[in-house]
Amino acid sequence: MNPKTNAQIYLAFSLLAATLLIILIRLTSSQNSTPSTQGIVFTAFTASCLLGITKTVKPGFLRHRQATSNEIINETRRRPLRGHHPDCTTFQTHTIMIGRKTWCSGCLGLTIGIIASLSMLAVIFLDSFSLSPSLPWLLLGLLLILLVYIETLRNHTNPVLHLVINSLLVPGFALVTVTTVQHTGELIFGLFAILLCILWTDTRMQLAYWRHHTACTTCSEPCKNYT
Repeated sequence: MNPKTNAQIYLAFSLLAATLLIILIRLTSSQNSTPSTQGIVFTAFTASCLLGITKTVKPGFLRHRQATSNEIINETRRRPLRGHHPDCTTFQTHTIMIGRKTWCSGCLGLTIGIIASLSMLAVIFLDSFSLSPSLPWLLLGLLLILLVYIETLRNHTNPVLHLVINSLLVPGFALVTVTTVQHTGELIFGLFAILLCILWTDTRMQLAYWRHHTACTTCSEPCKNYT
């Protein structure tokens, strides 16, 4: 399956998931969630975020692949990586230099967004803050996710802007998760929202790979990192 088709399938499922959540919030009456229920959901969300930080800081983590002889040969033909992107002009706007270290601007933005989201969740949980009315907060969270998707597919010209917009993804997840568990008062729906956030994360990754694949295959250079 080519990257474009794969990304489109993920987008379709993501749209369906968002629609189901909107229907859930719209057609159900608001219930009071207990502190224990919110605590379990927030703990699960935090655990997912910590794993996400590991993946963004070190993208090769948990990737167990045994290189074949052909892969080893192909690796020698590829350019060196900077911020886990090829060190070429095509991907210069995908990275940002901080000090002497080069970072992927998208992944760094996701990490910043994770830290901001965990701080927001701590305030909500400790102060018993309620996101009400629920539907506008849910729509805001979904809008932030959509904004990141749109930016992922466009031609990147400013790595700082790429970083800032990607930092909105996880706060969008947090708003969706908190709104769902607070509105329904049900643990199962809160955990379901987290699973949907994982789906939306995978969708963002598929969109990025589609964008990288397109940029790489249309480049005249012989090295091909995203094929």
